[in-house]
Amino acid sequence: MNKRVGYVRAWMYTIDQLCSEFGISRHTVYGYRKAGILPPPKGGRRYAYWTDQHFRIIRAVRASVHDGRVTLADMAERLHGSADDE
Repeated sequence: MNKRVGYVRAWMYTIDQLCSEFGISRHTVYGYRKAGILPPPKGGRRYAYWTDQHFRIIRAVRASVHDGRVTLADMAERLHGSADDE
């Protein structure tokens, strides 16, 4: 789905499209959200849409975690910094 946001074109996807692209379940996506890896989707609870940013993050996470290079907790810390950095 392509939506126009201001003067910038943004690609927006449903949770089903996101899951289909990566062969993952909704449970996995929500687990990434809970772990602090993914930012919230755009829109409301009933009409949530995922963007290219979410795709890039999931692609990086899956490559790193599945290669055994980092854990999900490590990835969340890398993406958002630790509380000790403040």
